[in-house]
Amino acid sequence: MEVPARPAAADIYDIAPDDADEERRRREADEFARQERWKLLQHRAPPEEAPAKRSPLADDASVTEDDMVQPSDLRQMLADYLEAAAAGRLEQARDTATLLSRNRRDALQQIDLALQSAESLARLSTLPAPVAQGFLKQLRKRLAPA
Repeated sequence: MEVPARPAAADIYDIAPDDADEERRRREADEFARQERWKLLQHRAPPEEAPAKRSPLADDASVTEDDMVQPSDLRQMLADYLEAAAAGRLEQARDTATLLSRNRRDALQQIDLALQSAESLARLSTLPAPVAQGFLKQLRKRLAPA
């Protein structure tokens, strides 16, 4: 019986060479996209031709249709909240929670959906499921009416 020889250096392949510059550029691009998304969500101008109407879906009398956001926006805001909370950016997480509170009922629905399904939770965040669930439970407690 023959023992296999140690592979020669030429036989070893480097699958993914480290490229620190590429990783830094990717992180900067992600951060820029997140900041732009945040700016767009912050900027909610009322329509010029019509007064703001109360939305039948709003939980609070001060919330208008202009303050309402789409479910996909809510999911993105939840993802941003999870990312900020995990990174320790508590002020940003608090600001995102404030935006979510404008659409309390829809935000609570999205949180409940994420907590019910591992797939939904995985679509929101790359955090370990128990960590993401903990952050979402804290947010749910904060948003839930007393």
